[in-house]
Amino acid sequence: MPYVLYRGVARLGVRILAFGSSKVTRQLLLDWFRATQRHIADEVLIDAVRAAAPADELQHIAVELAEAVAASLDTTQDSAEYKAEQMVKLARAVQRFDTSEAHAYFTRAIDLTDRVGDDVHVLWRAFLAVARRASEGNHEDDRRAYRVAQLAESLQPYLGDGMDHSTVLSAMGHLSPTTATTVASRWRDRGLCSEGPFIQALLDEGAGPLAPSAVTALAMVPFDEHRVGALRLVERAMREAPGDGERIAGTLGEFLRARRFSRASFERLDQTASELGIDLSGTLFAVRSRPIAFPVSSGYSSPRWTRGEEDEERAARLRRLEDALGACDLSTDEGFERARQLLIRNALGSGSLTVCE
Repeated sequence: MPYVLYRGVARLGVRILAFGSSKVTRQLLLDWFRATQRHIADEVLIDAVRAAAPADELQHIAVELAEAVAASLDTTQDSAEYKAEQMVKLARAVQRFDTSEAHAYFTRAIDLTDRVGDDVHVLWRAFLAVARRASEGNHEDDRRAYRVAQLAESLQPYLGDGMDHSTVLSAMGHLSPTTATTVASRWRDRGLCSEGPFIQALLDEGAGPLAPSAVTALAMVPFDEHRVGALRLVERAMREAPGDGERIAGTLGEFLRARRFSRASFERLDQTASELGIDLSGTLFAVRSRPIAFPVSSGYSSPRWTRGEEDEERAARLRRLEDALGACDLSTDEGFERARQLLIRNALGSGSLTVCE
């Protein structure tokens, strides 16, 4: 049965029985909910609780649905903000027939918001920056890499969309490529994320232990649609294998056909191809066929045309932030406070980074 029909039956079925029902029809509806509730969104079940609450003969259905929603919110991988919001809605729905139970659900919503402070995003970025700095040695550290994975899994419910899995896997890859690959597989199997973030980590512009070869990283592009910022990664691949430059450009051009890049990116690519003696005329990167992004205007412009350059600028800001944090002495209170202020200013988008002495 399509999900839209599940939602329709869940909303209308309770309202129809609220006008009058028999023991048989109530049991039929309850059995249907038990069999299909895993396919119905929490907000739809909460609406069913709200509709059943005023009818005394339907309150046992409301109680069972409320317990099912609460149990679902305890185990779901959604953000803490979403869970708290749904728990408050559930408390309001239950309040119509049981104020003590409503108070219990509201208390659980408060607990969700109190587990991690408002500065969780700032602290998470600081932690990733520290992990990056810890990986600057020439030795692998499986233990620290696995610890990064554990913290990421613990904070996933509170960070929500703020958890950039590709950035986390990239930081882990600098500590231990083997652990990062293993964790990416585990996260995919457990439903924390798809294989996309791992491929995106491989496409990270800078060479690292996780993907020391640009050719190897770009070989993952056909598996899905991923950000390939500017064309610097293509330039790196050509420099790594100049003999295969034309084949690299021709193959990647087909898969990047829908993407647009700035004129500056193509100028750098032309310069690289000229230095290496690579002919781009038969590829999508040829002068007459290349997909050039529209210039950014003062009005609205879709991020689809400029996201590559924006990602490049964002990566450059992140590198400046990491350098500034690396100059802070985190073993002292003063150094730690300076690092915290750097992260706060960066989070606010000021763009001004003061390197700690």
